[in-house]
Amino acid sequence: KCKKIHTEADRAPDSTAKEVAASFEKTCGICMEPVLETNSRFGLMMGCSCILCLDCVREWRANREEQFAIENVRRCPTCRVPSFFVIPCNRYLPNGPEKSSVVAGYLQAMKSKPCRYFAESRECPYGSSCFYRHENVDGTEHVHQPRIKQSASGTRT
Repeated sequence: KCKKIHTEADRAPDSTAKEVAASFEKTCGICMEPVLETNSRFGLMMGCSCILCLDCVREWRANREEQFAIENVRRCPTCRVPSFFVIPCNRYLPNGPEKSSVVAGYLQAMKSKPCRYFAESRECPYGSSCFYRHENVDGTEHVHQPRIKQSASGTRT
C-alpha cells in the first residue's frame, strides 16, 4: 500500500531519457549498490544531494529511532544535514529547482491522503508537522492548537 501511495508523487513526466540514464550510474552511499539496478528508488532528502536508496535510508532511520534522539535520526546518514522527510523518486535529483518541484508535488500528494493516526483517534503524534490531512468529522480541516509547555516549576508558558 505504501508504494502505491508514493507512486503518484514520484512520477516524473518531464524527465528526459538522459536524466533517467544518468540515474542508473548512481550508487547508494549506504549499501554501495547501484540504486536503480537493485529495483529500488532514490530516497531524496532536503538540504543535501547525497545519493541514497529509499529502502536503505528508511531502514537506517527505523533502526536509529530506538537508539538515538530524534534530531539525530532526522539527518542524512552520510552528510548529517537535517531532513525531516524522505521523498521517494524514480531518478536522482541534486538540490535545485527540479528537486524543489518534486518535493512540492510529493507534499501536496501527501496532504490529500488522510492521516491514519488522526482518523483513528482524532489525535496525531506529529500535530501540525504531519504531512497528511487532518479532517474533522464534518469534513473541515482540523486546526491544531499550539501545545502549552510547562516549566520545571509547574507554571505554564
